[in-house]
Amino acid sequence: MGWCCTGIKYELPVPNREINYTISKDYRNRGYTTRASKALVNYLFGETNIEHLNAIALKQNRSSIRVIQKGVGHEPHDAPEYAASKAAVMRLTSALSNTLLQRNVKMNTICLGWVDTPASRQTREGMNTSEIPETILSTDDIAKKVMDFIHDRRTGRILVWKEDEDPYNMT
Repeated sequence: MGWCCTGIKYELPVPNREINYTISKDYRNRGYTTRASKALVNYLFGETNIEHLNAIALKQNRSSIRVIQKGVGHEPHDAPEYAASKAAVMRLTSALSNTLLQRNVKMNTICLGWVDTPASRQTREGMNTSEIPETILSTDDIAKKVMDFIHDRRTGRILVWKEDEDPYNMT
C-alpha cells in the first residue's frame, strides 16, 4: 500500500525532522497519505522535542504539495497572525491539558473553518463565489460537537473541522 515515516534532516540544526511518504498507484487520491501525515505531525509536535518540521516537494509534484497543505497544515495564509494564533492555541492545549487535569480541569480545542455567522455572511458578500466554500459550518452542528467534548472524559483533544471536510482529531 505505502508508507509514511519521519527522519532527521541532517542539513538543518537539531532537533528537526522531515516527513517522507509514498503510496502505490492503486491507493492514491483517497486521503491515506494526508491522514498519515496529520497523525505523524501531531505525534512529532505533541510527543517529541522537535522544533522544526520540514515539508519539501518538487514544484511539479502537485499531489505532494496538496499533502503538505492538507496533511501538514502548511499553507500560505492571507492573515498569518490569525493562523499563528490558531496554532498557538493548539500548542497551548497540548502543553497544558495534563497539568490542568490534575486540578480537575479539562482543556480541549476545536479549530473551525468558516462558520455561518452574521460577520461571516457580511465577509462573504464581498467575495467571489469561487472563494467561498460550498459548505459552511452551522452553529448548531458546532454546539453538538462542543457537547460531545463536555461529556468526553479525555483532555488535550484538538479537533480540526473545516467547512468541506469531516472533522478529524489532531490527537
